[in-house]
Amino acid sequence: MKSALSRVFLSVMVFVLFLTGAVNVAHAAIAVQAPPISAFFEQNLTVPGGAIIPLIRFRLAQSSGSDTLTAVGLVMTASTTMAQGEIARVSLWRESGSREGFQVDQDTFIAGAASTSPLFNTLVVLTPTTPVSIGSSSSEFYLVASTTASGSLVDLHAFEPVLQANYASTSAGGIGAATDIGRRIIMSSNAS
Repeated sequence: MKSALSRVFLSVMVFVLFLTGAVNVAHAAIAVQAPPISAFFEQNLTVPGGAIIPLIRFRLAQSSGSDTLTAVGLVMTASTTMAQGEIARVSLWRESGSREGFQVDQDTFIAGAASTSPLFNTLVVLTPTTPVSIGSSSSEFYLVASTTASGSLVDLHAFEPVLQANYASTSAGGIGAATDIGRRIIMSSNAS
């Protein structure tokens, strides 16, 4: 009887320690495989109306488990006054083409993970319709913007894409370090 009561007491204590956080439980987690980098080479990129611009690329992988990517956020920091609507849309894409780098005709748009006419200098959250599964081999993702028609752009308006800490939300929590890629996108009303 004494042995049975000891086991019950031990079980209750382990459960209480678990609930209070005194026992660390390992959780499977998605991890950033490489720091986010610019998805374009130029220090300052000048873009016309109707342009599709890959802004930032990053890689994620999962060591074990079945956590999913549930959202990605970025801030488009305007270095000049920019009107809402100069950027038509910001969206999240996954590398799926045979060539490295973003290609709109080969890579996959993550359904639901888009913001139309996003605000500048505020967090823009891109939330997939269905959480995205991440495997053990790394997957590359792109944050992509598109400009409105040339007539809606103001010459020399500019912004920089910035990621804040925990820019990727997963079913296990936020991941990713704050990153300012240090590149500007400059608007041009001249069609090219």
